[in-house]
Amino acid sequence: MSYYELLVTLHVLAAITWVGSDIFGQFLGLQAQRRGPEFTAAFAVDMGRWGNVALVASSLILIITGVLGVIEGPWEFSQAWVSIGMTVWVIGFVLGVAFFGPTLGRLATYIDEDGGRMTERTEAMWARVVLISRIQLVLLIAVVVAMVTKPGL
Repeated sequence: MSYYELLVTLHVLAAITWVGSDIFGQFLGLQAQRRGPEFTAAFAVDMGRWGNVALVASSLILIITGVLGVIEGPWEFSQAWVSIGMTVWVIGFVLGVAFFGPTLGRLATYIDEDGGRMTERTEAMWARVVLISRIQLVLLIAVVVAMVTKPGL
């Protein structure tokens, strides 16, 4: 396996982890909501923990291997599909650091203070998290499509 092939492999595995976790998280979230507020509360806390570990790590591996792959491979940073990927990565990373991390952290604290239950306050916060996460998922899927089809090539 060449260095470039290793970079692409790690890049794809990181993308699978990030996008796959987001897709699976949407399904688990819907299931938790159907089961009731106590399940939604537990799921919200778990997603905050998962995001701080796996999603941060996979997004960092993704960008590092992506940048190195462009440098090492036959690609240019000016190509549309590379620009799309990098732009959405920045959006996703900023959302993670500025919105998801702090919001899910506060949400977990409030849920703990409320005895592990969802309240009006936590339900409103959770609704914002769900909405923003669905928008982010659509953007991530658009990047996957761009990576496969490579528009502008």
